[in-house]
Amino acid sequence: MTYGLKDLPKDVFINYYAEYLQKSGQIIIPSWVEICKSSCSKKNSPSDSNWIFKRMASIVIKFYIYRQLGINQLRKMYSSKKRNKNYDRKSGSGKIIRFSINQLEKMKILSKNSLGKSFLTKKAQNDIDTRSAKLIKFINSNK
Repeated sequence: MTYGLKDLPKDVFINYYAEYLQKSGQIIIPSWVEICKSSCSKKNSPSDSNWIFKRMASIVIKFYIYRQLGINQLRKMYSSKKRNKNYDRKSGSGKIIRFSINQLEKMKILSKNSLGKSFLTKKAQNDIDTRSAKLIKFINSNK
């Protein structure tokens, strides 16, 4: 039986893949990440120091599930309600998404098509499948 990313809880894989991205050493984190908010509806920046790696891992999962996405589509996915109103939705930070996509393209995890939309490369898709299968086997062996 083959296992894939859809068989795992997303938070487990996000933490696992964020750790991989952090240990790779290929992502250069700028200084503005420490003070930047993840959405205009938030009061403060995230308290977790590795939140940018978790956001990148989450973006990779979005590309794995939806195949091709643009920045505005991702901004809508990371939007939030402000003041508990249904009609007042505030979109997520576009700078964080653009930065994440650029860094993931440098690592050759994402690539762009002729329309300018980003997509997951075949090599990255195979890597995610093997990592998720290993993680599922590890979780099942520890039960």
